[in-house]
Amino acid sequence: MQLFLYIYGMKMDTYFIRIMMLLSISLVVAFSCTTKETGVTGTLIIRAEDAVMPGQVMKLSDIAKSVKYIPLETNQKSMLGEIRHVKYEHGKIYVSDNTGSIKVFDGNGKFLSSLNRTGRGPEEYVDIAAFSPEEGGKISVLSNDGVFFLYDEHGNFIKKDEINCQEERMTYWDYTKLGDNTLVTAYNFTFKEDSPIVMNYYFVCDDSLNVISQDSREQENAMRISRNNGQIAAISITLTPFFVSKFQNSARLYYPDRDTIFSLDQYGTLSDAFVFDQGKYAANKDDIDNFVPSQERGYVTLQPPFFETDQFVLFAFNAGKNAPELYQSEKVSADGKETTSYDTYTYALLEKKSGSLKPLARPQEGKKGFLDDLEGGVPFWPTAISSEGNLIAYKQAYKIIDAALQGNASKNLSEIASRLGEDDNPVMIVVDLKK
Repeated sequence: MQLFLYIYGMKMDTYFIRIMMLLSISLVVAFSCTTKETGVTGTLIIRAEDAVMPGQVMKLSDIAKSVKYIPLETNQKSMLGEIRHVKYEHGKIYVSDNTGSIKVFDGNGKFLSSLNRTGRGPEEYVDIAAFSPEEGGKISVLSNDGVFFLYDEHGNFIKKDEINCQEERMTYWDYTKLGDNTLVTAYNFTFKEDSPIVMNYYFVCDDSLNVISQDSREQENAMRISRNNGQIAAISITLTPFFVSKFQNSARLYYPDRDTIFSLDQYGTLSDAFVFDQGKYAANKDDIDNFVPSQERGYVTLQPPFFETDQFVLFAFNAGKNAPELYQSEKVSADGKETTSYDTYTYALLEKKSGSLKPLARPQEGKKGFLDDLEGGVPFWPTAISSEGNLIAYKQAYKIIDAALQGNASKNLSEIASRLGEDDNPVMIVVDLKK
């Protein structure tokens, strides 16, 4: 993704460029996976040539016991904005949005409470970089300035702790707990020989949030500056920070465009979990350009997010012009201009025991994921995974209504759709997997 900042008729000094870059960013993220409890030992190899093979439509019943559609209650207090994060833990649904709120619903979608403590006060967070539900209904929030806040189930402030980091101008992105330690990811803008660069970091912090180990990557081709008559007219920035995810007692750590997904234990020890063998679809360093249209790229990359269970991993790849199903769509912008967009992604299931990567054909034109043969609903691809291994997704209410009108919906899903309004809150989809 890219965000363009246009500055007309303005000479931008170094300080101004720094400030504007901090205000104008877009982020592309990724995460990863592995296990030792299904007979899998050593490092699994993912081959790009398998990812771009023509796939077959896979049914949700191939991996799942059941799927549950949960309409989220819609009223003035529970109305959601643009969704940022979704969690399903302790039998409850947690959703954060662009207003800085975290709305909490029970397992049937009934609205329970809302947390919004945005502000500059001592008990308030600037913004939600990430959050996690805790025992007893508590909610832990990481603000993007590196402060952890803990609130009780009623939204009352309990405490806050700041990451003790020596790096400057950090923007924090995500975290996961590793025993008594915490793995945190972040990025910042800095300058090398008067040129702006992006640095991506991960930190392992102890229980007092002191950094005990860290690493960083300089992001290549992160910025593009356009000039008009010698003056800076636009800055385009694409960020690819480290992405982390908890799996069993370890974390998976992945830096986009690299060939290894690591496993990180609570002591900060790294080991290889998965290796991505690009083979003939590898890119030379000079070939990687985040600003080249995806359909023109000849290389294949792992893309966010990935979802791991005990039995399998769900992967997404940007196959570029090698995509077996290159989906093209036409859009009309607000000013009336027609544009063409291309979906060059391909999706696959990796069976961990056999090491076999199975590409998925799209069950409907332009729709990714599994065919829902259990309830006759929308094609399913997760946006999150719970600590218990449930796959989670959400869809706008009108899409559920449309799916029910196709004639394949179960009686249960048809009844749910009949009670929905097109502008209602989204419908959560929770998949219970086969063991």
